Amino acid sequence: MKRNRLLFVSLFLLLMPLILKSQELAVFNQDTLWGYKDRMDNIIIKPQYQFAKKFVDNYAVVYKNDSAGIIDKKNNVIIPFKYNLIQYIENDHFLFGYHTKYFGEYNMGIIDKNLKIIIPGSFYYIQKNKNLYKVTKNVDTNLKSNDSGDLRSVKSLYGLFNLDGKEIIPCIYDQISYLNENLIVVEKNNLFALFNYNGIQITDFIYMVFGDFHDGLAKARIGNKFGFINELGEIVIPIKYDYCEEFINGLSVVTINKKWLVINTKGKVVIQPNDSYEEVTKHLNNMN
Repeated sequence: MKRNRLLFVSLFLLLMPLILKSQELAVFNQDTLWGYKDRMDNIIIKPQYQFAKKFVDNYAVVYKNDSAGIIDKKNNVIIPFKYNLIQYIENDHFLFGYHTKYFGEYNMGIIDKNLKIIIPGSFYYIQKNKNLYKVTKNVDTNLKSNDSGDLRSVKSLYGLFNLDGKEIIPCIYDQISYLNENLIVVEKNNLFALFNYNGIQITDFIYMVFGDFHDGLAKARIGNKFGFINELGEIVIPIKYDYCEEFINGLSVVTINKKWLVINTKGKVVIQPNDSYEEVTKHLNNMN
């Protein structure tokens, strides 16, 4: 009995790649219509669509009557055929879009497999990153219209939603970027502020530069001066230096009044001011 069981397991493991491969579906077309075959060339979904894309997980984008929808591998319609654009993201969320008056542009939103609108279809672009949806809205100014179309000025604004569709940061800012796993940099009128992933503003819009965090501190610039802040947005080392490098092993090279020196994370001077950057970094290398 034990030998038979081992033989069965061995055969199962041997055949498993073939079984899995046979379950994969590939797009094919026949007489201008598209359907799906398995890897053994068996027709699983007969040709019936204007166009079809390959399956991602259990979902595929297909077109019927010039509209896009989503089917599963049993040919069940998951998202009905009423969109100009549909794309599976992940976690049963789908990007949908409708044509605007301008060629190649869409009003986009997010919908789930139960057809619940997660994000309304009013955005120019939506991108998922860091478990958040970054949304883009274009504000158009029509400068001139003629027979060939519109001449327009376009300003892009950015915001963030969480995966449940809650607005985290309203779509009114000039740019949004991810600084680290805790903080987001938001730009408004060429100035920057820090927000956390819950959309809470950590600093005022007074900064011109944020560096990466090293040793718990990031360089920050106000006007023409540099200093360092922590992840709470607190200024730990005063914004008074003409230039500063990011911390490495708890030390940073800074310059003030045309003198180079090295400070630690408390702002204490550990290598005295020197006219030469090379001399300061030489001392620093000897310390390391």
